[in-house]
Amino acid sequence: MIKQEDLYEVRKRDFLKKTDHFHDLDEIETKLIFGAHYDKEVFLTIILPVYDHPEEFIKRALDSALDQKCNFVYQIIVIDDYAREKGQTVTEKYVRKLNDPRVIYYKNMKNMGVFGNWNRAITLARSEWVSFLHSDDMLKDNYLQNMYDIVMKHPEIDQLACNYKKLDFLHGEVDIKKEMHGQPGEKMLRKVKYTEYLYEMTTSVKGSFYKRDKLLEIGGFRSQGDGIGLDDYPLMMRFAYYYNTYLLEENLYLNSWAHNDSLNTKHWYPELVENYYMWLYFANKEKGLKKKLYLKKAKYLLLERARIYKSGRSWVGVPIDIDYDELKHDCELDNLRINRIWEAISFIGVHFIQKQKNKITDKEDITVSEM
Repeated sequence: MIKQEDLYEVRKRDFLKKTDHFHDLDEIETKLIFGAHYDKEVFLTIILPVYDHPEEFIKRALDSALDQKCNFVYQIIVIDDYAREKGQTVTEKYVRKLNDPRVIYYKNMKNMGVFGNWNRAITLARSEWVSFLHSDDMLKDNYLQNMYDIVMKHPEIDQLACNYKKLDFLHGEVDIKKEMHGQPGEKMLRKVKYTEYLYEMTTSVKGSFYKRDKLLEIGGFRSQGDGIGLDDYPLMMRFAYYYNTYLLEENLYLNSWAHNDSLNTKHWYPELVENYYMWLYFANKEKGLKKKLYLKKAKYLLLERARIYKSGRSWVGVPIDIDYDELKHDCELDNLRINRIWEAISFIGVHFIQKQKNKITDKEDITVSEM
């Protein structure tokens, strides 16, 4: 059940507004437990947020970051979001065992939630660039150098995203050693428009290089508890609205699909409602017939995704509890009927409008190297 105050907030939300979220949780202390920042200039900080994950996950993620061959200086901030473990956590023990000067270990004294934890790590970093590595994911062995080479060649880039490959640990063994070896070849680098994010997540926070000052300027991620939804998707859209986002069409990041927080279905119903109000937000910026088409598509897409979520055939891979009476109330719908003729007209019409808006001219071929 979504609280009324949260529904009020999301209905009024300006999805493109810069809002400072870095001070949302100033009352929570974060302590440096192990390691130290370099005195010398650091080009990149890899942010690795953790929360009660097993050593197997932490080991895979950290090792993939530390085994990179690159010609620039980077550090890794491991930030533990108030783990339930008392004393030294599994993560702290492994960091101490590594004893690598590139790794810094922080611990929050209270739980911040995912996005509060990410924001805190951004403020703790002292580098020009930051990237995000989830604690159960991995980097291909040619990730860092190739990403670095591109941003050095293209100083106009504020975010460089790469594609990622999903490793399905739920349905069998995965040859990790084979998957981690990056392959060379010609790949596409292209600019991403913010309009591309309206109905899908064109890029991911996972593996993206961000100019740290731009993340600070845009205000970071909306903290959990500050309204509904997950703010990685809306932030990427906001970021592409204000700054230069580019996408390298190559899988340099490995996303583990296992028994982790991605399968926690409590996230997905509120996010569906949030997405609906985001679609309405942009629909209301149109006029006349275009506005009507966007509004129709918002309703029909909401109902189609609700059906797919409930069936368990969505990308999440597990059924999500959808109460249609609750959905009708939360999204202020008069009815839950789908007019198939209007559905087809709205989907086709919006497709062609968006195709024009999303048209890309800024793209080039990039040679990706094997490390």
